Amino acid sequence: MRGPEPWILGRVTAGHPHPEGAEPFPREAAAALVGEELVRRARRELAQAWLLAAGIALLALAFPTTGLYGQVLELVARTEQGLLSSTSLVASALALGLQASTPLGPEPAWFVLSALAFGASAVPLLALARERGWERAPALFAVLLALASPVALVAGTLPDAASFQLLGAALLVRGLAAERSSGAAQARAWVLAVLLHASLVWTWPALVAAQLLRTPAEPQPLRRLLAPLCALTLLAGFVLALHALLPLAGELGAAARSWKRDLLAGGDGGPGPLLAWWTLWPLGLGASGLGLAAFAVQLARERAWRRELALVLFALGPWCGLSLGGALDWELPWLWLVPCGVLGLLELLQLAEERAHGARARLAALPLALLGLLGALWIRGLDAQADWTAQASARLEPGDVVLSASAPHRHLLRHRFRVETVDLRPIAARPPAERQRFWSAQVARAAELRGAGRRLVLDEDSLHTFGTPAWPAEPELAAFRAAAQPVRLPELRTD
Repeated sequence: MRGPEPWILGRVTAGHPHPEGAEPFPREAAAALVGEELVRRARRELAQAWLLAAGIALLALAFPTTGLYGQVLELVARTEQGLLSSTSLVASALALGLQASTPLGPEPAWFVLSALAFGASAVPLLALARERGWERAPALFAVLLALASPVALVAGTLPDAASFQLLGAALLVRGLAAERSSGAAQARAWVLAVLLHASLVWTWPALVAAQLLRTPAEPQPLRRLLAPLCALTLLAGFVLALHALLPLAGELGAAARSWKRDLLAGGDGGPGPLLAWWTLWPLGLGASGLGLAAFAVQLARERAWRRELALVLFALGPWCGLSLGGALDWELPWLWLVPCGVLGLLELLQLAEERAHGARARLAALPLALLGLLGALWIRGLDAQADWTAQASARLEPGDVVLSASAPHRHLLRHRFRVETVDLRPIAARPPAERQRFWSAQVARAAELRGAGRRLVLDEDSLHTFGTPAWPAEPELAAFRAAAQPVRLPELRTD
């Protein structure tokens, strides 16, 4: 299943001395023809890879995840305000540009970018498999199975930066694992990966190991230390700057707190989240989890830990940092492990072929892909707002104005139902006189809306499911209901 070794091509171009009197073999012409064919083949495969990426992106756009997970609320809100996200610089800059140059709103822009990043992840993964000597068919097979992992499928269909973590991980693994990758190329891949998603800063030990374990035959061995030293210096400077900026108010302080939360998965860890991080990964990764286990078994069997130390540290760095620091549901977990799962799946396919079980291995791909689909449906079914969304869809009408104290509800109302919203959260902290003026204004607006054939809607569910009460007392709410007579969304108490 692996491609031809380089020495075979060398024998083709070198040839043998021709017999006496025989016409000499056109070695140079043959070598030129072989080289041209290899170049054409590489270009054709690259075009096929990008066409595959486009197809994957279109499939992701066709099945968007309507639930709210991870950092969807924060990212869409910042894009709507024209602000960058400090933990997803490249993605948020692209979202702002797409919003400014097209009719797309902030959430559709993130849907498009997420699907494109998900599809683009296939390109470096295919290139990695080919550079390691695998034939086109098994490489494509393993990449598609890995991208069918539950967390990967959900990431590609979210209006979120999670799929940029997958893309950054794929680019970095290719840089670390490719045999002909230079130290400078690996350092550039690491910087790009961190710019794509902040959590990949935990992979810096992999970059250090990749530089220190380069072959001794390379000239100027001291230069090999340049990239890891730069990485360590940048990391140390980043940590110091982070702690210096945390107490500040304003945009810098907010960026520092955002980095800290993302690097520690919200900073709300404990024994429960730690156990979940290290035990539930086979369910979240699906076929990639099987490949990851196979990759670990292969390293243990062949005692290749030192040879693949960079990939081992790449997998363990974010895993340890995020699991020790935060909650499992802060963002979609284990996405950076998908590229390592590709390498393991390739080894499984090779093993199946060597033992003449290749047909059965290929048949096993169908249930693995189905498992990924079921896992993705299970993750999407964890949407805490699903019941409320169904009720709102049945009761809301175009032109409604909704009073709500819930940030997720207001996001759904603005971006999914396209209705005007009023935030009730700040009202509880206002003095009684200001609250009275607010309610009087809402009563007058309710009468105005009724005259225009529109409605004022009260999101009662949001008054009971969040910790900070929007109302100082029940009589105040009852008086407003009696005076304004708003349409009431069903009360779905969950606390």
